Amino acid sequence: MESYHTQGLVFFTDLCRFGRITRSMAAEEQAAVLAEVGAITHRHVASAGGTLIKYISDSALGFFPEEAVDRGVEALLALKAEVESTVSIGQEPARIRVAAHFGPMYVTSYPPFDDQPDLLGEAVNIAVTLGEGGQTKHDGRFILSAPAFRSLAKETRRHFHKFTEPIVYLA
Repeated sequence: MESYHTQGLVFFTDLCRFGRITRSMAAEEQAAVLAEVGAITHRHVASAGGTLIKYISDSALGFFPEEAVDRGVEALLALKAEVESTVSIGQEPARIRVAAHFGPMYVTSYPPFDDQPDLLGEAVNIAVTLGEGGQTKHDGRFILSAPAFRSLAKETRRHFHKFTEPIVYLA
């Protein structure tokens, strides 16, 4: 695979409280849940022209090229809705956090996975950490960075509202 610079919408998904909920589940049961979520994720991302980079346990990383940002956001909204309405983890309905950031990235690969792309860059780091840190107000939310919001068409922006963190003072 040839490496290249691009920009677009980097996304990261994460099943909320997966480790806590699945602690008493057999590995085969956990794998079945992740396979179900993976199939939903792949279908929505691929249908909107995105690239699914990798799964890391109950999380997924991928991107949509700049020309597919609106389709990508709509696909991620549909992915979230489908997971939360159809997937159960044990006795609980699944909740998924989706985070997305628009910016530059570098697409590359590493041996021995030369045909499997990976992403590098600050846009990836920002997407992965949006809403992180155990903040319950972000559990099960779709979190969009300001640059990602600004990259959307007016019609797609209607799905979101501005959320301003409380002001804090640090020393």
